Amino acid sequence: HGRDRHCRPCLVLRLGRLGPLLHQKERVVRAVVFTLEYALRYAMVPGRVENWVVIMDFGGMPKLLSPMTLASLLRVSGAVGSTLEKVYCGRNTWIKVVNLPGQMLSRSLGNVLPGCKKEKVSFLKDAASELLPLMESSQLEQCYGGSAPTLAPEDTYPFHFFPNASEQLERNPSCIAETSFHRLTSPSFHAGQLWEASSPERAAKWLSQLRPSPGWSLPQSALLSAASRMASGV
Repeated sequence: HGRDRHCRPCLVLRLGRLGPLLHQKERVVRAVVFTLEYALRYAMVPGRVENWVVIMDFGGMPKLLSPMTLASLLRVSGAVGSTLEKVYCGRNTWIKVVNLPGQMLSRSLGNVLPGCKKEKVSFLKDAASELLPLMESSQLEQCYGGSAPTLAPEDTYPFHFFPNASEQLERNPSCIAETSFHRLTSPSFHAGQLWEASSPERAAKWLSQLRPSPGWSLPQSALLSAASRMASGV
């Protein structure tokens, strides 16, 4: 739902709405993977926007959790965190945890998250004051201090994105002529290219398309020469 001020899409995980899925972590992980694959195809711009941010909302969870519910919740949270770490390594920028019922749960949640992810996780006491510096009000739902309507479960898909995530529209009203940029690009643009150098034949597939970036002073002939040497193992 929406984007942060760097145009990174925001994944909102409302664990309080899981219901029976709370005890089916595989289905939860599949739903998260579907959402992230959608983001990779339609919400990213290679070279510009390549990461996402996460709001993990425990609102709606009972303050007193039974041991079985707590164990299931921790398993689901750990599975989601492991998916973000192992399958989409390097994609996640931050995780903001809101409406967490109790300090004990925060300690337990910290124990099941992958080690390298813990530095990206923070537990918010006041969601509005801590999220609004990161995201425009129009990108956040009202329940988190924004101005966008708080969505009911049946209204969350298709996913919601809004213009002016980084205030560009206010500075230049004509900067957005087309909001559905995926219609203007092919899947290969979003997937990118693998610069494989295992053989000259495989390298030839991308060598002919190699172009220097704007402001790059090295001549293209030098780039091609370096890439050819890499492909031949020199």
